[in-house]
Amino acid sequence: MKKITFAASALNNIKNTVGKAPAEQGGLLFGSSRDMIVREYVHDPVTGTNVTYTINSEYFNPVIQEKSEQGLEVIGIVHSHPAGCKTPSPPDIKIFNKYRKLWGFDFIITPIIMSQGDNQDFVLLPFVFEKKYAPDFTLLSGYEIVEDKDLPIIEIAPAD
Repeated sequence: MKKITFAASALNNIKNTVGKAPAEQGGLLFGSSRDMIVREYVHDPVTGTNVTYTINSEYFNPVIQEKSEQGLEVIGIVHSHPAGCKTPSPPDIKIFNKYRKLWGFDFIITPIIMSQGDNQDFVLLPFVFEKKYAPDFTLLSGYEIVEDKDLPIIEIAPAD
């Protein structure tokens, strides 16, 4: 994986929520583990502290179930950092690797946002956490945007 691919609507949702709020806000990225395209972003309505963002499991558990019924999986976590903090923190590394293992993926998408809410330009830093490099992270060369109408169709496997 050289770049993260975002559906245009997912990236716009990130820009209009976590991208405009003060640091340490976030949410989950949904797509398919088959192509790892970020198709949807669901923002966490609970804000983090000024030093950390923690996934709101109580809010997200039913969201994950609903998205699963639509053929989508959690493929990543996005959150914002304060100005100048442009790499995953030690707590980020620990939690991202925990979720990568929990979800059973070889890697998860974990972009960090520099937000306009902290009086800076919106910047998306495209990090991933890969099993082969654990516990380290990789900063990819960039990201690309695909119009929603041009996304490949996800084939939903029949339920057992």
